[in-house]
Amino acid sequence: GKLPLHICACNTDVDKLTTVFSAFPHAISIPDKNGWIPMMHAAYTCKSVEVIQFLHESFPDAIRRPHQSGRLPLHYAAVTCHSSRVMKYLIDTYPAAASSFDINRRL
Repeated sequence: GKLPLHICACNTDVDKLTTVFSAFPHAISIPDKNGWIPMMHAAYTCKSVEVIQFLHESFPDAIRRPHQSGRLPLHYAAVTCHSSRVMKYLIDTYPAAASSFDINRRL
């Protein structure tokens, strides 16, 4: 299942995310049953650059951490994201993601 931090990462409320993170900071690096860490949820739902910034500042490796499929948070954002701010942040903080392939050799 999902931990509360996974759920908060899908929303825009940074205060709620901060509160949940403060209660269980280790959750930031724990994958859910599908192998997604909170950063992947935030990138896929693409609702808030502030949420993504908080997750990145709290767990810098999250932006570089691939799913077992080889996909990075930028890959998930590219599927659904309509926010140029989110896409710019993800690319600016980890430019190599823009040329990273998943395990099926897809960008």
